[in-house]
Amino acid sequence: MLQEVFRYLAAHSGQFLLAALVLGLVAVVVSIVLLSKTRSTLGPLSRLRAETDDPSQILPAVLRLVEQNESRIEELATNMAAHIEESHFFVRYVGLVRYDAFEDIAGQQSYSMCLLDSHKNGVVMTYLTAKASTRSYAVVIKGGEAHRKLSDEEGRAMEIALSAEAPVTQAR
Repeated sequence: MLQEVFRYLAAHSGQFLLAALVLGLVAVVVSIVLLSKTRSTLGPLSRLRAETDDPSQILPAVLRLVEQNESRIEELATNMAAHIEESHFFVRYVGLVRYDAFEDIAGQQSYSMCLLDSHKNGVVMTYLTAKASTRSYAVVIKGGEAHRKLSDEEGRAMEIALSAEAPVTQAR
């Protein structure tokens, strides 16, 4: 019986060698993957080695790093609040009306455009295009109110800008 086992092993030794080689290769790949995962998991702890090599000082080092992060987060929050405050003065509402101001030129070359910030302050600009000239006008808007009477096209541009649909709208 033992001789039969040896004969079987001798007859199939190439297959056993190939199987052992494949298993060894799989073990190497699995080891590399596990080592890589371990390094990526322990990567953040490598910053602690710069802080201290003494295991008893790891917790104080972690606390120092947490405090540093807290101060950075507070600084970012302050900067963000300042940017949000500044953003109220950015153009937020836009209304555009194109039209033919004169009979001698077509293609809606003239337009009135209203640009407002979140406080409804801004300007209505009108450009009237004729064959030989272009004229431009600007009307200051404060709190959604013009400082002079608006033309029909300027009024429509402002209505579009002030519409509750959505900020930054465009219409003809």
